[in-house]
Order: sequence, then C-alpha cells, then structure tokens
Amino acid sequence: MDRLFSIDLLVAMKLAAHDGEPTSVRQLEEELGLSKSAAANSLQRLRELDLVKDEPAHFALREHAAPDVDARTTAHPGARPHRTRPRRTA
Repeated sequence: MDRLFSIDLLVAMKLAAHDGEPTSVRQLEEELGLSKSAAANSLQRLRELDLVKDEPAHFALREHAAPDVDARTTAHPGARPHRTRPRRTA
C-alpha cells in the first residue's frame, strides 16, 4: 500500500459515526454516494492499516483508530447534514 486517499478518511469518519455498529459496503455506498468499488477499495486500504475490523460482509472502525472520538459530541452544533446522494441533472 502506498498511501491513503481523502475518500479513506471520509469512509473512516462514517464508520466512526456508526459508533461501532457493523456497517455493510452497500450501506457505505448509499450513505456516502460512492460506487461499490470506491467503497470496497477504501475499506481495503483501511484494513491494511488495521484500522477496520471486518466481520463477514460488515465493517466497523477499530477502537484504537479513534479512541477519543464520540460522533454524538464532535459535530459542529450548527452544522447542516451532509448531502449523501448526487444531484440529478436533467
């Protein structure tokens, strides 16, 4: 593995927001608006760094990857929700 990409940080943050609950590749695709291959490749890079614990078909961020992160308290109080689906163009 050469390096991580910004998409890997996005996927890691989404896994952290799920607060340890197992998350499927399909769920990451839908919530982040990624292709299946982009989500899977990102998870592979995170797995190679031992940042993701993977169970059959589900993934979660390892505790040592972000020990002090609490998704419920780290969001900016006035932050608007992120748009997860691409806009349609006609």
